[in-house]
Amino acid sequence: MGALNPRLILFGAGAAVVVLAVLAYVAKRGLPALGTAINPLNPENIFISGADGVTQAITGDPSFGGWLHDVLNPGANAAMRAPVVIGGPPRDAELPHDAPPSDFFLGAP
Repeated sequence: MGALNPRLILFGAGAAVVVLAVLAYVAKRGLPALGTAINPLNPENIFISGADGVTQAITGDPSFGGWLHDVLNPGANAAMRAPVVIGGPPRDAELPHDAPPSDFFLGAP
């Protein structure tokens, strides 16, 4: 192994200068737009928009997150769709023997 060729050193230095110039240009011009496009807090970033579009086309669900929740929690939606009784039990309904007495009641007597 001999000493490095001076032309090889000059070529490497020139290539490094070109690469650094290109990186500086991309950082100054392109990175803000790229940062906005991939920002996870941006609801319109390219990943969320793409996943939601594909999910809506295939399943009809408007968001990938909603579809994923439905798949992973199949019983959750049934509980959410169940009728809700706001008034509570009637006054003459039997309560469990260990339930404390309460006068709090929402609804018509």
